[in-house]
Amino acid sequence: MHYRYSYNENLETPAILYQPTLFKPRVFGIPTNHVDILPTLLDAMRIPFPSGVFDGESLFKYKLRQKSIFFCGYEESISLLDPQLIKVQYSLKKKKCWAFDLKLDPEERNPLDCSLYPLQFEILQRFAHSHDAGLLEYNSSLRGKKGISGDQAPSVKD
Repeated sequence: MHYRYSYNENLETPAILYQPTLFKPRVFGIPTNHVDILPTLLDAMRIPFPSGVFDGESLFKYKLRQKSIFFCGYEESISLLDPQLIKVQYSLKKKKCWAFDLKLDPEERNPLDCSLYPLQFEILQRFAHSHDAGLLEYNSSLRGKKGISGDQAPSVKD
């Protein structure tokens, strides 16, 4: 969740990682996510970790996945931002969808019809469904284990 609304200016957070003995300066022209920070730092420090254990990926990989980023806002919306800077938002409250082409409209002044972006809308719907199902499954697994309180999480094993 970010600020009050899911407008682009509320979501962009610059990250500057400076450690010249570990890596050279690099600028990324694609959307990245906070979940990419830990795998990137572990990779830079050459600390091995099992692939797939994090939702994010190391930004030092030769070929990044160019994945979409998902986020929620206080306005009860769920959103997708794809690598081509197409942003699709769906209001859970109003059951309404809209989109922005952030290359052409970085200030998000001209909402577009979601029917122009059926693939992005489908990906957003799949994410919302699988995310909710995953949370329900995770909560059920916690309830099934004896001696685990709400603030403890199971450890990840390779």
